[in-house]
Amino acid sequence: MKKPMSAATWGTSLAILLSIIQAPTSQAAPTLAQVQAQSIQADIQKKAAELELKRQQMMMDNDLNRDKMYQEMALKKYELELKYNVQINTAEITAQQNIDRELLKQQGTFQ
Repeated sequence: MKKPMSAATWGTSLAILLSIIQAPTSQAAPTLAQVQAQSIQADIQKKAAELELKRQQMMMDNDLNRDKMYQEMALKKYELELKYNVQINTAEITAQQNIDRELLKQQGTFQ
């Protein structure tokens, strides 16, 4: 059977044990904070990349829709010219569309 530790030995052992336990914790705390900061920074960069990709996709979709509308207008114009044997001037429609685009460019929402 082992002899019980004296109070002095117990206190010294406890102090040594606590210093061992606390030393890595105090060194680990900045490391944990750094890891968390890096994780947050990576999340921010990922979100920014996702938003940029979404913006580019929206611009491509917008261009595609604009091209489709132009083609539909040209086809409709051609059909009406053949049907009624007249010349249709679409310059006013095109000018109005260009004015709208210029306003969007000035506001910074259109490229």
